Order: sequence, then C-alpha cells, then structure tokens
Amino acid sequence: MIIDTNAGIDWVTVTNKIEGQYEIGLVDAFKAVSAGNHEDWYAGGYKGTQCGTTGIKYGSRTNKERIIEELLVLPGSSANLAKGAGIDLSMFRCTRVDIQATLTLESEMPKIAQRAYQQMVRMKELGTGKSGRRKLTLMQGDKGDTLYVGSRKTKSFMFRFYDKSGWFDAPRGTVWRQEIQFGRAASGVILEAALRSDEEDIHAVVVGYYDRYTAGCLFSEQKTGIIRVEPSMEIPEITQEKRIKWLKRCVRPVVQRMLQDGYGHAALNALGLLGDGHMEEDGEN
Repeated sequence: MIIDTNAGIDWVTVTNKIEGQYEIGLVDAFKAVSAGNHEDWYAGGYKGTQCGTTGIKYGSRTNKERIIEELLVLPGSSANLAKGAGIDLSMFRCTRVDIQATLTLESEMPKIAQRAYQQMVRMKELGTGKSGRRKLTLMQGDKGDTLYVGSRKTKSFMFRFYDKSGWFDAPRGTVWRQEIQFGRAASGVILEAALRSDEEDIHAVVVGYYDRYTAGCLFSEQKTGIIRVEPSMEIPEITQEKRIKWLKRCVRPVVQRMLQDGYGHAALNALGLLGDGHMEEDGEN
C-alpha cells in the first residue's frame, strides 16, 4: 500500500548566450537562488562556481565568436525560488529537465524494479510492450535496484525507477522514485509547463508516462489512479478530466507560442503527437 507521495521538478539544466551588454544572464538567477558555501567548478569548458549545500552549478565560457555562453544546473526547489524572485527560467534554452514522483510504501518491497524489468523484457520479446527500441537496463546494488528505460543521452526522454529508501534512512524497498528525464527535444516545453503546474499535476504526468511505457508493470494501485493512504485520507483520482484541465492550463500556452514561432513540428514531436501518436525516437540500442 502507498502511504505517501510527493512530486515536482527534480533537476533543470539551462543555457544562455549573452550577446548584448545589458542582457539578463543566468548569473542573475544563480545569485538569486544560491546560498551557503561555494567552491570552484569546471565542466565542458565552463568555468564557474557551485553551491555545496544545494548542488547548484553556474559556469560561463567564451565561444569563437566572442559570445559569452552560460550554463546553470539547479534542483527543482531552486527553480521555484527563481520563479518567486521574478526570474523565468523558461526564457532561457533548457537542455534537460527531470520531473519526479516519489512513493512511500507501508511495507518493504525491494524487488519491484527487478520484477518490472523481467516483465518488460518478456513483453518486448513478444512485441507487446511500448518501450520500442529504448534500452532496458536493471542495475542492482547494496542500496537497492534501479530500472532504466532508455538512454541518458536521449534527445527525447528516458525513465528511471529506483529504490530511494537509503536517502531517507528507511528500510530498503519502502521509498521508490519514478523520474522522467527530458532531453533537448522536449525539455523546453516540459519546463515551462512544469513551472505552471502544482504537485498533483506533475504526479499525474509522471504516472501517465509510466503507465503508458511500462504497461502498468510498476504499481497496480497507480494504474487505477487511486492511491489509498489512510481510511480518512485519499489522494484524488487522476481522471482524464484533470489531465485535460492541466493540458489547457499549463501546456496549451507553451505549444501555442511555439507554433507562432515556427516550432510546431518540434512541439508536436515533444508531446508524442506526430503521425501515429508516437514520439520519434533517437534510435537507442
């Protein structure tokens, strides 16, 4: 039985080019949300600093055209802080965004990922699964199992499902996290929509993706949309009506703007609405 849930933005990576003297840069967002101890940070030619307490990273570099390029990596909580400070991260180029739903179970279930992996492999062999060419990987360790569907290098999206109990000093198999990592092709749309969304909205999106691509192999309680917590508590059913409301409120404004800017094909592909309704894949093996 699932006794608690939470959901939200997990991590965000955004980039920016400063071509004018007075342009707003990512350094302003970094200053608005960073706190605590700082230390030097270097990656991919970027030179900057990172906040040891929150994991926020900021760096810059100068390209061949003498244009300053910036990189900012920050957790979802800091993305919301930036929004509260009046800085809209969706105005920058988002190259990756992860959203998550974390589930706390009443009893220990350490083999859920292993069983889901075995079932998905059988379905893939029979040609009945929806994971397509996405790679299925099961990593097992002392702290718990992790199931990957897809590749970290994807331009569209990949799934992670792992035992997060150790982060909370909880018994193994009692806290599980579902994460969706969106790459360049989809992250801009997802970030802008996620910043408009509440926890229930994001939970519904994560569960919806998992139900579609894992064929409900993870939690039968989630597949029905009902998660019972206590006799006096119940998380509302994730209905089609609620999903449509979220689409209208959070996603439609983003897609309309992309259509106006000439990015209609990219927007529809990011939402998996091209042709037969399936998202174009990256040819992962």
